[in-house]
Amino acid sequence: MESLGVLAGGIAHDFNNLLTTILLESQLVSKQLSTDSNLLQHTTRIAKAANRSAELCHQLLAYAGKGSFEETVIDVTEFLCDMQELLKTSVAHTAELRFDLNQELPPVAGGITQLRQVMMNLVINASEAMVDGLGIVTVRSGVWDPPEQSTAATGELEFEKENYVFIEVSDTGRGIPRSDLDRICEPFYSTKFTGRGLGLSVVSGIVRSHRGAMEIESDIGKGTTFRIILPAADQPPTPMKNENENSSVGSIDDASSQTILVVDDEENVRTTMRVLLEFYKYNVLTAPNGETAIDTVQAFDGQISLVLLDLTMPGIGAPEIVAKIGAIQPGIPVVLMSGYSRDDVADQMKELGAAAFLPKPSTAVRSTVREVLQRQHVKPTNS
Repeated sequence: MESLGVLAGGIAHDFNNLLTTILLESQLVSKQLSTDSNLLQHTTRIAKAANRSAELCHQLLAYAGKGSFEETVIDVTEFLCDMQELLKTSVAHTAELRFDLNQELPPVAGGITQLRQVMMNLVINASEAMVDGLGIVTVRSGVWDPPEQSTAATGELEFEKENYVFIEVSDTGRGIPRSDLDRICEPFYSTKFTGRGLGLSVVSGIVRSHRGAMEIESDIGKGTTFRIILPAADQPPTPMKNENENSSVGSIDDASSQTILVVDDEENVRTTMRVLLEFYKYNVLTAPNGETAIDTVQAFDGQISLVLLDLTMPGIGAPEIVAKIGAIQPGIPVVLMSGYSRDDVADQMKELGAAAFLPKPSTAVRSTVREVLQRQHVKPTNS
């Protein structure tokens, strides 16, 4: 399972590079078509298919325990109370959803969006496990006391902290046969006729990425319990917010006065980003490796406004590239690009002093560049 996780993460990373080209090319074509062009429907379908493929890559990364999330300190009770109405709409109308929540729990550190995905998946699965849709789904929470050993479905839980919190979803449904119970967290294994088999493997990956574990108990004819165990956080909870809020970004005039250096070993990615940024009137230079990037910064002697740098480069690695171009042109902003998640590269971003992170794939190339340049006190202009 660990080897499959490594394989899934590697496949997702490489596919994200390919999807970057597809998404940006479709975006570029769409920008050059008139609003009444019949071709727009084709570029829209291309982008939709690429985005669905990107979602699959994100699921693979989540299975690999490399899911992307912004870590906050979460009040578990507030989090579950906030989800009650959403969860009620997720169960069959013939089933009953009950809550038994401990009101005095320590907070946990994690990603709200990812934990919502876990809860939605478990509650929907519990509802679908009911015979003729009839039964009870119960969501519980509480403080979990570590036993001497835990044989969790996601692997052995290493007890590094004293306090743990559990969130439990149980049902009174059919129960899971032992033959299936041993495999339900495997990727693409499903007992559903139309299932893709990524749901519980993604849940397992998210739990692992939160340094937690999952226990499963099931009796045929009596029901199943999924118990998510998470280490308690040492800090007080942060106020819950909408993670989808978008900050407004002003426009930049005279992009032709800005020079962007794109550093990526994938030729298609370099070419597509160059064409896209040139479409928005930026001057664009490209480099296939660290050595060329360093030579380019040296040759242009302070004229480069921003560097888009792929984190995984052959030869000279990103830390050395950033250090050397920073020595040549102090203060030059660097945006790190990666097919891996923001969470995976957070420490490296901090260490390298990166100005921003651009995930692959993403259609936010232009907005990211504009935002970083504005923060660098570049004179704003009209788009």
